[in-house]
Amino acid sequence: MPGDPATELAALLAVDVTPLSLRQRVEHQAAIERCRNRLDAVLLRRVAEFDESGAWQLDAATSATNWFQGQVGGARNVMASRVKLAAHLECMPHTREAFEDGEITESHAKVLSRCVANPRVRDRFAEDEVELVGKAMDLNADRLATEVDAWIRLHDQDGVKPHDPEHDTVHANQVGDRVKINADLGLEHGLPVLAALNERHDEIWRRDRSVVDANPDDEVATRTPGNRRAEALVGLVLDGAGAESNPRRRETLFTVLIDHETFLSGTLHPGTVLETVDGTVIPIGIAERWLCDSRWQLLVQDATGEVLMLGRKERYANRAIRRALAARDRGCAAPGCSAKVSHCDAHHVTWWDYEGESNIDQMALLCRHHHRLVHAGALEIMMVNGLPMFFDRHGNELTDGGRRRPPPEVSAA
Repeated sequence: MPGDPATELAALLAVDVTPLSLRQRVEHQAAIERCRNRLDAVLLRRVAEFDESGAWQLDAATSATNWFQGQVGGARNVMASRVKLAAHLECMPHTREAFEDGEITESHAKVLSRCVANPRVRDRFAEDEVELVGKAMDLNADRLATEVDAWIRLHDQDGVKPHDPEHDTVHANQVGDRVKINADLGLEHGLPVLAALNERHDEIWRRDRSVVDANPDDEVATRTPGNRRAEALVGLVLDGAGAESNPRRRETLFTVLIDHETFLSGTLHPGTVLETVDGTVIPIGIAERWLCDSRWQLLVQDATGEVLMLGRKERYANRAIRRALAARDRGCAAPGCSAKVSHCDAHHVTWWDYEGESNIDQMALLCRHHHRLVHAGALEIMMVNGLPMFFDRHGNELTDGGRRRPPPEVSAA
Protein backbone atom coordinates (compact mmCIF):
# COMPACT_ATOMS: atom_id res chain seq x y z
CA MET A 1 0.00 0.00 0.00
CA PRO A 2 1.28 3.47 -0.85
CA GLY A 3 2.27 5.64 2.08
CA ASP A 4 1.02 9.07 3.04
CA PRO A 5 1.07 11.16 -0.19
CA ALA A 6 1.76 14.43 1.63
CA THR A 7 4.88 12.98 3.28
CA GLU A 8 6.07 11.36 0.06
CA LEU A 9 5.51 14.54 -1.95
CA ALA A 10 7.46 16.60 0.57
CA ALA A 11 10.35 14.13 0.33
CA LEU A 12 10.32 14.23 -3.47
CA LEU A 13 10.28 18.02 -3.53
CA ALA A 14 13.28 18.10 -1.19
CA VAL A 15 15.45 16.17 -3.67
CA ASP A 16 18.22 18.15 -5.35
CA VAL A 17 17.71 17.40 -9.05
CA THR A 18 20.92 19.13 -10.19
CA PRO A 19 23.12 15.99 -10.25
CA LEU A 20 20.40 13.80 -11.81
CA SER A 21 20.66 12.58 -15.39
CA LEU A 22 17.92 13.49 -17.86
CA ARG A 23 16.36 10.04 -17.51
CA GLN A 24 16.45 10.29 -13.72
CA ARG A 25 14.78 13.69 -13.94
CA VAL A 26 12.01 12.20 -16.07
CA GLU A 27 11.44 9.42 -13.54
CA HIS A 28 11.59 11.88 -10.63
CA GLN A 29 9.01 14.21 -12.20
CA ALA A 30 6.74 11.27 -13.00
CA ALA A 31 6.90 10.22 -9.33
CA ILE A 32 5.95 13.76 -8.28
CA GLU A 33 2.95 13.76 -10.62
CA ARG A 34 1.71 10.36 -9.36
CA CYS A 35 2.09 11.52 -5.78
CA ARG A 36 0.32 14.79 -6.50
CA ASN A 37 -2.62 12.88 -8.03
CA ARG A 38 -2.89 10.77 -4.89
CA LEU A 39 -2.82 13.88 -2.73
CA ASP A 40 -5.59 15.44 -4.86
CA ALA A 41 -7.73 12.37 -4.19
CA VAL A 42 -7.18 12.69 -0.44
CA LEU A 43 -8.02 16.39 -0.54
CA LEU A 44 -11.26 15.70 -2.40
CA ARG A 45 -12.23 13.11 0.19
CA ARG A 46 -11.76 15.78 2.85
CA VAL A 47 -13.81 18.23 0.79
CA ALA A 48 -16.69 15.73 0.68
CA GLU A 49 -16.47 15.16 4.44
CA PHE A 50 -16.40 18.92 5.07
CA ASP A 51 -19.41 19.49 2.82
CA GLU A 52 -21.37 16.70 4.48
CA SER A 53 -20.58 17.96 8.01
CA GLY A 54 -22.14 21.37 7.42
CA ALA A 55 -19.28 23.04 9.31
CA TRP A 56 -19.19 25.76 6.64
CA GLN A 57 -22.37 27.20 8.21
CA LEU A 58 -20.34 28.42 11.22
CA ASP A 59 -18.89 31.18 9.03
CA ALA A 60 -22.34 32.21 7.76
CA ALA A 61 -21.65 30.64 4.35
CA THR A 62 -24.67 29.46 2.37
CA SER A 63 -22.87 26.39 0.98
CA ALA A 64 -19.51 24.65 0.99
CA THR A 65 -18.82 26.23 -2.41
CA ASN A 66 -19.36 29.71 -0.98
CA TRP A 67 -17.13 28.90 1.98
CA PHE A 68 -14.27 27.69 -0.24
CA GLN A 69 -14.64 30.71 -2.49
CA GLY A 70 -14.41 33.03 0.50
CA GLN A 71 -11.46 31.22 2.08
CA VAL A 72 -9.45 30.44 -1.05
CA GLY A 73 -10.52 33.33 -3.24
CA GLY A 74 -10.75 31.12 -6.33
CA ALA A 75 -13.27 31.36 -9.16
CA ARG A 76 -16.72 30.19 -8.12
CA ASN A 77 -17.06 27.72 -10.99
CA VAL A 78 -13.76 26.08 -10.00
CA MET A 79 -14.79 25.76 -6.36
CA ALA A 80 -18.22 24.42 -7.34
CA SER A 81 -16.63 21.85 -9.65
CA ARG A 82 -14.40 20.51 -6.88
CA VAL A 83 -17.24 20.26 -4.38
CA LYS A 84 -19.42 18.48 -6.95
CA LEU A 85 -16.65 16.04 -7.91
CA ALA A 86 -15.98 15.30 -4.25
CA ALA A 87 -19.65 14.41 -3.77
CA HIS A 88 -19.73 12.23 -6.88
CA LEU A 89 -16.65 10.28 -5.82
CA GLU A 90 -18.55 9.14 -2.72
CA CYS A 91 -20.59 6.85 -4.98
CA MET A 92 -17.72 5.91 -7.35
CA PRO A 93 -15.68 3.43 -5.24
CA HIS A 94 -13.51 1.98 -8.03
CA THR A 95 -12.78 5.43 -9.45
CA ARG A 96 -11.80 6.69 -6.00
CA GLU A 97 -9.53 3.70 -5.42
CA ALA A 98 -7.70 4.23 -8.72
CA PHE A 99 -7.48 7.95 -8.02
CA GLU A 100 -6.06 7.46 -4.52
CA ASP A 101 -3.52 4.95 -5.89
CA GLY A 102 -2.31 7.53 -8.40
CA GLU A 103 -3.40 5.43 -11.39
CA ILE A 104 -5.71 8.12 -12.80
CA THR A 105 -5.83 11.91 -12.47
CA GLU A 106 -8.46 14.35 -11.28
CA SER A 107 -9.23 15.05 -14.94
CA HIS A 108 -10.05 11.36 -15.48
CA ALA A 109 -12.25 11.36 -12.40
CA LYS A 110 -14.17 14.41 -13.67
CA VAL A 111 -14.85 12.68 -16.98
CA LEU A 112 -16.10 9.52 -15.26
CA SER A 113 -18.27 11.58 -12.92
CA ARG A 114 -20.42 12.55 -15.93
CA CYS A 115 -21.92 9.06 -15.64
CA VAL A 116 -22.94 9.69 -12.04
CA ALA A 117 -24.23 13.20 -12.78
CA ASN A 118 -26.70 11.68 -15.28
CA PRO A 119 -29.41 9.92 -13.23
CA ARG A 120 -30.56 7.89 -16.24
CA VAL A 121 -27.26 5.98 -16.47
CA ARG A 122 -26.17 6.05 -12.82
CA ASP A 123 -27.24 2.48 -12.08
CA ARG A 124 -25.65 1.19 -15.28
CA PHE A 125 -22.40 2.95 -14.36
CA ALA A 126 -22.29 0.95 -11.10
CA GLU A 127 -22.19 -2.20 -13.26
CA ASP A 128 -19.62 -0.91 -15.75
CA GLU A 129 -17.42 1.22 -13.46
CA VAL A 130 -14.56 -1.28 -13.31
CA GLU A 131 -14.41 -1.49 -17.12
CA LEU A 132 -14.56 2.30 -17.54
CA VAL A 133 -11.87 2.85 -14.91
CA GLY A 134 -9.70 0.37 -16.82
CA LYS A 135 -10.12 2.52 -19.92
CA ALA A 136 -9.19 5.58 -17.88
CA MET A 137 -5.89 3.95 -16.91
CA ASP A 138 -5.01 3.40 -20.58
CA LEU A 139 -6.22 6.69 -22.10
CA ASN A 140 -5.58 10.38 -21.55
CA ALA A 141 -8.51 12.42 -20.25
CA ASP A 142 -9.45 13.80 -23.70
CA ARG A 143 -9.69 10.37 -25.32
CA LEU A 144 -11.50 9.04 -22.26
CA ALA A 145 -14.10 11.81 -22.67
CA THR A 146 -14.87 10.54 -26.17
CA GLU A 147 -15.31 6.99 -24.86
CA VAL A 148 -17.48 8.06 -21.93
CA ASP A 149 -19.71 10.28 -24.10
CA ALA A 150 -20.25 7.35 -26.45
CA TRP A 151 -21.05 5.09 -23.47
CA ILE A 152 -23.60 7.61 -22.15
CA ARG A 153 -25.31 7.91 -25.56
CA LEU A 154 -25.53 4.13 -25.76
CA HIS A 155 -27.18 3.71 -22.37
CA ASP A 156 -29.20 6.94 -22.17
CA GLN A 157 -31.93 6.28 -24.70
CA ASP A 158 -34.03 9.16 -23.35
CA GLY A 159 -31.24 11.70 -23.35
CA VAL A 160 -30.61 14.66 -25.63
CA LYS A 161 -30.19 13.64 -29.25
CA PRO A 162 -26.68 14.65 -30.32
CA HIS A 163 -27.88 16.25 -33.58
CA ASP A 164 -30.97 18.04 -32.19
CA PRO A 165 -30.53 21.80 -32.86
CA GLU A 166 -33.11 22.64 -30.19
CA HIS A 167 -30.48 21.76 -27.61
CA ASP A 168 -27.72 23.92 -29.10
CA THR A 169 -26.24 26.33 -26.56
CA VAL A 170 -23.85 29.25 -26.65
CA HIS A 171 -22.56 30.82 -23.43
CA ALA A 172 -20.91 34.23 -23.66
CA ASN A 173 -19.91 36.55 -20.84
CA GLN A 174 -17.33 39.12 -19.86
CA VAL A 175 -14.66 38.00 -17.40
CA GLY A 176 -12.49 40.92 -16.36
CA ASP A 177 -11.10 42.52 -19.49
CA ARG A 178 -11.79 39.44 -21.64
CA VAL A 179 -14.93 37.98 -23.25
CA LYS A 180 -15.37 34.20 -22.93
CA ILE A 181 -17.48 32.31 -25.49
CA ASN A 182 -18.34 28.60 -25.35
CA ALA A 183 -20.59 26.87 -27.91
CA ASP A 184 -22.13 23.39 -27.96
CA LEU A 185 -23.78 22.74 -31.34
CA GLY A 186 -25.32 19.71 -32.97
CA LEU A 187 -24.18 18.63 -36.41
CA GLU A 188 -27.04 20.39 -38.22
CA HIS A 189 -25.83 23.82 -37.15
CA GLY A 190 -22.33 22.96 -36.00
CA LEU A 191 -20.95 21.58 -39.28
CA PRO A 192 -21.91 24.62 -41.41
CA VAL A 193 -20.47 26.92 -38.73
CA LEU A 194 -17.29 24.85 -38.57
CA ALA A 195 -16.99 24.85 -42.38
CA ALA A 196 -17.40 28.65 -42.53
CA LEU A 197 -14.92 29.09 -39.68
CA ASN A 198 -12.35 26.83 -41.36
CA GLU A 199 -12.78 28.58 -44.71
CA ARG A 200 -12.21 32.00 -43.14
CA HIS A 201 -9.28 30.61 -41.13
CA ASP A 202 -7.64 29.36 -44.34
CA GLU A 203 -8.11 32.78 -45.96
CA ILE A 204 -6.43 34.42 -42.99
CA TRP A 205 -3.60 31.87 -43.06
CA ARG A 206 -2.90 32.58 -46.73
CA ARG A 207 -3.07 36.30 -46.04
CA ASP A 208 -0.63 35.96 -43.14
CA ARG A 209 1.89 34.17 -45.35
CA SER A 210 1.71 36.91 -47.98
CA VAL A 211 1.95 39.64 -45.35
CA VAL A 212 5.11 38.13 -43.84
CA ASP A 213 6.66 37.86 -47.30
CA ALA A 214 6.07 41.61 -47.74
CA ASN A 215 6.94 42.62 -44.17
CA PRO A 216 8.95 40.07 -42.11
CA ASP A 217 8.52 42.26 -39.01
CA ASP A 218 4.73 41.90 -39.08
CA GLU A 219 3.50 40.16 -35.93
CA VAL A 220 1.34 37.72 -37.90
CA ALA A 221 4.52 35.65 -38.18
CA THR A 222 4.03 34.48 -34.59
CA ARG A 223 0.27 33.93 -34.68
CA THR A 224 -1.16 30.54 -33.70
CA PRO A 225 -4.08 28.66 -35.32
CA GLY A 226 -6.13 29.72 -32.29
CA ASN A 227 -5.34 33.37 -32.98
CA ARG A 228 -6.48 32.98 -36.58
CA ARG A 229 -9.67 31.15 -35.61
CA ALA A 230 -10.49 33.96 -33.17
CA GLU A 231 -10.07 36.53 -35.94
CA ALA A 232 -12.16 34.34 -38.25
CA LEU A 233 -15.00 34.07 -35.71
CA VAL A 234 -15.03 37.81 -35.01
CA GLY A 235 -14.99 38.54 -38.73
CA LEU A 236 -17.91 36.22 -39.46
CA VAL A 237 -20.03 37.73 -36.69
CA LEU A 238 -19.27 41.34 -37.58
CA ASP A 239 -19.76 40.69 -41.29
CA GLY A 240 -23.21 39.34 -40.54
CA ALA A 241 -24.06 42.35 -38.39
CA GLY A 242 -22.93 44.72 -41.16
CA ALA A 243 -24.41 42.85 -44.13
CA GLU A 244 -26.51 44.80 -46.62
CA SER A 245 -29.34 42.32 -46.03
CA ASN A 246 -29.45 43.28 -42.36
CA PRO A 247 -31.95 46.17 -42.05
CA ARG A 248 -30.40 47.19 -38.72
CA ARG A 249 -26.80 47.18 -39.95
CA ARG A 250 -26.23 50.87 -39.20
CA GLU A 251 -28.11 51.09 -35.93
CA THR A 252 -26.16 51.73 -32.75
CA LEU A 253 -24.69 48.55 -31.27
CA PHE A 254 -24.02 50.10 -27.87
CA THR A 255 -23.53 53.46 -26.18
CA VAL A 256 -20.22 54.82 -24.91
CA LEU A 257 -20.07 57.43 -22.15
CA ILE A 258 -17.52 60.20 -22.60
CA ASP A 259 -16.39 62.91 -20.19
CA HIS A 260 -17.13 66.60 -20.73
CA GLU A 261 -13.49 67.65 -21.21
CA THR A 262 -12.97 65.20 -24.05
CA PHE A 263 -16.17 66.32 -25.74
CA LEU A 264 -15.16 70.00 -25.60
CA SER A 265 -11.63 69.30 -26.90
CA GLY A 266 -12.79 66.89 -29.60
CA THR A 267 -9.72 64.72 -28.94
CA LEU A 268 -9.23 61.44 -27.09
CA HIS A 269 -6.50 62.45 -24.64
CA PRO A 270 -4.75 60.07 -22.16
CA GLY A 271 -7.08 61.10 -19.34
CA THR A 272 -10.23 60.43 -21.35
CA VAL A 273 -13.00 58.57 -19.53
CA LEU A 274 -14.68 56.02 -21.80
CA GLU A 275 -17.09 53.37 -20.64
CA THR A 276 -20.29 51.66 -21.75
CA VAL A 277 -23.55 52.17 -19.91
CA ASP A 278 -23.03 48.88 -18.07
CA GLY A 279 -19.75 50.20 -16.62
CA THR A 280 -17.27 48.40 -18.90
CA VAL A 281 -14.16 50.59 -19.30
CA ILE A 282 -13.09 51.00 -22.93
CA PRO A 283 -9.30 51.40 -23.48
CA ILE A 284 -8.49 54.49 -25.50
CA GLY A 285 -6.69 52.47 -28.18
CA ILE A 286 -9.80 50.40 -28.88
CA ALA A 287 -11.98 53.52 -28.97
CA GLU A 288 -9.70 55.15 -31.54
CA ARG A 289 -10.01 52.14 -33.85
CA TRP A 290 -13.79 52.04 -33.41
CA LEU A 291 -14.05 55.70 -34.36
CA CYS A 292 -12.82 54.94 -37.89
CA ASP A 293 -15.67 52.76 -39.09
CA SER A 294 -18.03 51.54 -36.37
CA ARG A 295 -21.60 51.70 -35.21
CA TRP A 296 -21.60 53.38 -31.84
CA GLN A 297 -22.62 56.69 -30.38
CA LEU A 298 -21.33 59.07 -27.75
CA LEU A 299 -23.46 59.97 -24.77
CA VAL A 300 -21.92 63.30 -23.77
CA GLN A 301 -22.09 64.29 -20.11
CA ASP A 302 -21.04 67.39 -18.20
CA ALA A 303 -18.85 67.35 -15.12
CA THR A 304 -21.82 66.43 -12.93
CA GLY A 305 -22.82 63.51 -15.14
CA GLU A 306 -25.83 65.25 -16.69
CA VAL A 307 -26.52 64.34 -20.33
CA LEU A 308 -25.83 67.20 -22.73
CA MET A 309 -26.25 65.51 -26.13
CA LEU A 310 -26.88 62.09 -27.68
CA GLY A 311 -24.76 62.24 -30.83
CA ARG A 312 -25.77 60.37 -34.00
CA LYS A 313 -23.34 61.90 -36.46
CA GLU A 314 -21.85 59.15 -38.66
CA ARG A 315 -18.07 59.03 -38.52
CA TYR A 316 -17.80 56.08 -40.90
CA ALA A 317 -17.61 56.18 -44.69
CA ASN A 318 -20.94 56.33 -46.46
CA ARG A 319 -21.92 53.85 -49.15
CA ALA A 320 -20.53 55.91 -52.03
CA ILE A 321 -17.11 56.30 -50.39
CA ARG A 322 -16.93 52.60 -49.54
CA ARG A 323 -17.72 51.72 -53.16
CA ALA A 324 -14.92 54.01 -54.33
CA LEU A 325 -12.50 52.54 -51.77
CA ALA A 326 -13.46 49.04 -52.86
CA ALA A 327 -12.81 49.93 -56.50
CA ARG A 328 -9.42 51.43 -55.66
CA ASP A 329 -8.05 49.14 -52.94
CA ARG A 330 -9.85 45.88 -53.89
CA GLY A 331 -9.59 44.78 -50.26
CA CYS A 332 -7.11 45.53 -47.48
CA ALA A 333 -4.59 48.01 -48.93
CA ALA A 334 -1.72 46.78 -46.72
CA PRO A 335 1.13 45.16 -48.68
CA GLY A 336 0.69 41.43 -49.14
CA CYS A 337 -2.75 41.34 -47.52
CA SER A 338 -5.50 39.50 -49.38
CA ALA A 339 -8.39 40.32 -47.03
CA LYS A 340 -11.61 40.97 -48.97
CA VAL A 341 -13.45 44.30 -49.06
CA SER A 342 -16.20 42.88 -46.84
CA HIS A 343 -13.61 42.09 -44.17
CA CYS A 344 -12.18 45.63 -44.03
CA ASP A 345 -12.76 48.90 -42.17
CA ALA A 346 -12.57 52.32 -43.78
CA HIS A 347 -9.64 54.00 -42.01
CA HIS A 348 -8.93 57.75 -41.94
CA VAL A 349 -5.25 58.08 -42.91
CA THR A 350 -5.25 61.39 -41.08
CA TRP A 351 -7.24 60.40 -38.03
CA TRP A 352 -10.66 61.92 -37.56
CA ASP A 353 -9.65 63.39 -34.21
CA TYR A 354 -6.73 65.12 -35.92
CA GLU A 355 -8.95 66.91 -38.45
CA GLY A 356 -9.00 64.04 -40.92
CA GLU A 357 -11.73 64.04 -43.56
CA SER A 358 -13.98 61.31 -44.90
CA ASN A 359 -12.78 61.71 -48.49
CA ILE A 360 -11.68 59.02 -50.91
CA ASP A 361 -8.17 60.52 -51.10
CA GLN A 362 -7.82 60.52 -47.29
CA MET A 363 -9.04 57.01 -46.50
CA ALA A 364 -7.92 53.42 -47.04
CA LEU A 365 -9.42 49.99 -46.53
CA LEU A 366 -7.72 47.96 -43.80
CA CYS A 367 -8.46 44.51 -42.44
CA ARG A 368 -8.92 44.45 -38.68
CA HIS A 369 -5.41 43.12 -38.11
CA HIS A 370 -3.69 45.90 -40.06
CA HIS A 371 -6.14 48.47 -38.71
CA ARG A 372 -4.94 47.57 -35.22
CA LEU A 373 -1.28 47.75 -36.29
CA VAL A 374 -1.76 51.26 -37.72
CA HIS A 375 -3.36 52.52 -34.52
CA ALA A 376 -0.61 50.83 -32.49
CA GLY A 377 2.06 52.67 -34.49
CA ALA A 378 3.58 49.48 -35.92
CA LEU A 379 2.53 50.40 -39.46
CA GLU A 380 2.36 53.85 -41.06
CA ILE A 381 0.34 55.11 -44.04
CA MET A 382 0.97 58.09 -46.27
CA MET A 383 -1.30 59.18 -49.14
CA VAL A 384 0.63 59.87 -52.36
CA ASN A 385 -1.29 60.87 -55.48
CA GLY A 386 -4.49 59.58 -53.93
CA LEU A 387 -3.04 56.15 -53.10
CA PRO A 388 -1.98 54.77 -49.71
CA MET A 389 1.70 53.97 -49.24
CA PHE A 390 2.79 51.82 -46.29
CA PHE A 391 5.93 51.93 -44.14
CA ASP A 392 7.15 49.57 -41.43
CA ARG A 393 8.17 50.66 -37.94
CA HIS A 394 11.67 51.47 -39.25
CA GLY A 395 10.40 53.81 -41.96
CA ASN A 396 11.01 51.38 -44.84
CA GLU A 397 8.41 51.44 -47.61
CA LEU A 398 6.52 48.18 -48.12
CA THR A 399 5.69 47.58 -51.75
CA ASP A 400 5.66 43.85 -52.48
CA GLY A 401 2.08 42.86 -53.23
CA GLY A 402 0.98 46.33 -52.18
CA ARG A 403 -1.38 48.99 -53.46
CA ARG A 404 -3.96 48.17 -56.08
CA ARG A 405 -3.93 50.24 -59.23
CA PRO A 406 -7.14 52.24 -59.60
CA PRO A 407 -9.30 51.47 -62.62
CA PRO A 408 -10.14 54.37 -64.95
CA GLU A 409 -12.64 57.02 -63.86
CA VAL A 410 -12.87 56.04 -60.18
CA SER A 411 -14.88 58.57 -58.21
CA ALA A 412 -16.79 58.83 -54.97
CA ALA A 413 -20.06 59.56 -56.75
